Amino acid sequence: MPATTQFEEWDVVPSYWHHWVGINEPAIAPLGECKSDLEIAWELSRKLNELSPGVCGFPTEGKEEEWLANEFNQELYSRLEIKDYRELLNGPRKLKWPEVAFADLKFKTPSGKFEIASATASREGFPLLPTYTEQTPAPQAYPFRLITPHYPVGNNSQFLNLPWLTWGIKEPCLRINPKTAKRFGLNNGDYVRVYNQQGEILLPVKLTVAVSEDTLVCFQGWQGSGENNLNDLINGSPTDMGRKVTGRPALAFHDTFVNLCPAKGGAKCDK
Repeated sequence: MPATTQFEEWDVVPSYWHHWVGINEPAIAPLGECKSDLEIAWELSRKLNELSPGVCGFPTEGKEEEWLANEFNQELYSRLEIKDYRELLNGPRKLKWPEVAFADLKFKTPSGKFEIASATASREGFPLLPTYTEQTPAPQAYPFRLITPHYPVGNNSQFLNLPWLTWGIKEPCLRINPKTAKRFGLNNGDYVRVYNQQGEILLPVKLTVAVSEDTLVCFQGWQGSGENNLNDLINGSPTDMGRKVTGRPALAFHDTFVNLCPAKGGAKCDK
């Protein structure tokens, strides 16, 4: 479904890298059948509720500027030193933010202090005091931990279709320690089947000492990868974090364990 670009929609523009906040004002009307993500969500909610009344609590209509205004609260206005988000149309504002986190020693805890012994954690089913938890051990059948980070020049699935950004790399690969590769008789560019109880994918290997012997790395987000979908290997194990923010646990992406075998000519290997 075609979505609008930043040239066709209202948006707030913060950044990972600095404390400036700006506003994106549409320069042109949406082209063709393009709709903003928000409009798509409204229409999807409307259709779902037509099919099954009450199934979706997301609004079915609205105005984008009103939603934009709702992104701001009094604390944000105070930190930006403005009274209305439209003041950002005159130029971006820098958030008033301490150079050192919690420099005022005020914490959002029941006591207002840094709580080493946390009653909140205890109520959530966690230890009252911080404790070390052993990482999940690799099962014997799947001895390698698979790590799936972002590609250095990509953002999720964005930008990986641009050859000038990916340095000519046209497909995902499995980064593997040279000592591990030697055990399997692998050289750069050889294909392997990476598998576990969830599924399997086919990848060429790239030898690098940046990866430990018990770990394999494949960057996420590649488009048009055919059968090479990393999600086929993720088992969906929950983490012990996430409920405080989202109401439910997150996924333990890096507790994914796999095995591998050479796949000459792309053929399936005997597991």
